[in-house]
Amino acid sequence: MEAKSKIRISALIKKRHPELTNTQIAKILQKGLVKSGDRVLKLRAWVPEDMEITLPPEILRTSLKPMPNLSCKTIFESDSILVVSKPHQMHSVALDTFEENSVANWLMAHKPELVQISSPLEMGLLNRLDYETKGLLVVAKTIQAYEILKDDWKLGRVQKFYSALVQNPLKPGEYDHFMGQRSKSSPKVFVRDTDMDQQWHPVSILIHSCEVKDDLYELKVQLLTGHRHQIRAQLAHLGAPIVGDDLYGGTPNPQLQLVSERVVFEDPVTKRNCDVQL
Repeated sequence: MEAKSKIRISALIKKRHPELTNTQIAKILQKGLVKSGDRVLKLRAWVPEDMEITLPPEILRTSLKPMPNLSCKTIFESDSILVVSKPHQMHSVALDTFEENSVANWLMAHKPELVQISSPLEMGLLNRLDYETKGLLVVAKTIQAYEILKDDWKLGRVQKFYSALVQNPLKPGEYDHFMGQRSKSSPKVFVRDTDMDQQWHPVSILIHSCEVKDDLYELKVQLLTGHRHQIRAQLAHLGAPIVGDDLYGGTPNPQLQLVSERVVFEDPVTKRNCDVQL
């Protein structure tokens, strides 16, 4: 009898469900959610190409699960724009359709029509904050507003202000560096004063003030460019890591003491200046 050809279970799932990402497939396999009959299929299993398998129904859905009770809050709203606040320890956009702890999940519950604006995992969100960071997120309510503000973000027309509690004082002023990753798998980004190989991103922050707060220092920071972990990495490079930022050498704290507290932009419809503060 001829032996049946075999295939990696992850490849079989991808073949039958090309809409799933490799990350989604790995996640459901690691959680033991893929079965053949009563048998749980492991991540590295080789299986016959004609094997019958079952996947959890939620992984096959195309929209997010609505989560109305998440601790988000509407700060400002117009006909075309919504600005919401995100608490610490919540994702901005959803990582995948399994997600239940993101601003996008909250928007799906309260503004389900936003699924038409951008990706179902984004729900019209124009910016992102780190999981650990608290603060303001801007959401487009129309496709026109989304396209206009997306360009404004790329061109640096949106002003973004943060407060950060740090261990050491810094002088007000503009700080320019270069930032990059030493490996794709590293959770950290790294900062240099120069970019000799011309492969790292130029990044800039503007420190408006530095005030004593108890035994620490509160910085008012304007983000002049926008990259993942930028403020965290730049302040740590300058010798003033943020309190609660274990990744970049900050003193222990239950929460990262970084808040996106103000955003200034032009309403894409009314052309009025929107200055929204937390």
